[in-house]
Amino acid sequence: WKSGDGVVIPDSRQPLVGSTGYVYTPHHGTISADVSTSSITLASALTHDYHGAMDQNGTALANYYPHVANLTRNVRLESETDNGDGVGGGSGGIGTAPTSTQAHCVVMHHGSAHVFYTEFRGMGRTRFTNGTAPDNTTYDGSNNVTATGANQIGKYSLHFHHCYGLFGGDASGYQNRVVGCSMNRRFGGTTPKAERWHLAVHDTAFSLFQDNVLYNASGALIALEQGHETDNWFTGNFLCHVGGNGQQDGTGNSGDCVWTVAPQNDWDNNVMTNAA
Repeated sequence: WKSGDGVVIPDSRQPLVGSTGYVYTPHHGTISADVSTSSITLASALTHDYHGAMDQNGTALANYYPHVANLTRNVRLESETDNGDGVGGGSGGIGTAPTSTQAHCVVMHHGSAHVFYTEFRGMGRTRFTNGTAPDNTTYDGSNNVTATGANQIGKYSLHFHHCYGLFGGDASGYQNRVVGCSMNRRFGGTTPKAERWHLAVHDTAFSLFQDNVLYNASGALIALEQGHETDNWFTGNFLCHVGGNGQQDGTGNSGDCVWTVAPQNDWDNNVMTNAA
């Protein structure tokens, strides 16, 4: 960790059970000075206290402290601009989409990708639709375009598409590995950005997703899309700040940190916070 790195501190306030209309406001900031062994200095002050967990009497619980996640990596893939305002105007309380065309990354059809300590910044083109179907390009029987879609599915920050192996891979024994990466959309206000999902795992198996930070998206932060996803291991990941419509309608737009219909995968030691 060093000066200039972006960090996020999730909102750790605990509203009463049954509270409605509560909006989580994580703090996204920048480290402004060299980091010591016990502290960091932020360029802007926090807007409120970030307490650790408490019991029903308001007493702090030992060893349950707030989290701080570093969003910056020294290898970075990014869109040319990340200019959606993130502060309203979209459907379901979601920020408006960028006016420019965003980049996306996809690994397809038996592909084997091993990605370590890389930042995916401002990536993803598919937008939150509040439960309606995406606007996809359509074709006739001869594969001629009949209509050009304005919101094509499948264009997420990082998308594993039909990498169901085990083919290729390496000595690790995994078809794919994503380790220590950051997927984030940094700019705008406290309203989640309009782009849908960060990490999509679609009909993909035998892959490892470990120690990643996923911040600021809509619908879900990780989506296991089809139900055929098998024997993937998600461990030690940090997921924070996702918006959605709150409807469990099977579209992946509800605003969960993880959306999955595939139970044949392993999850352990993940932190999920500030979901819709």
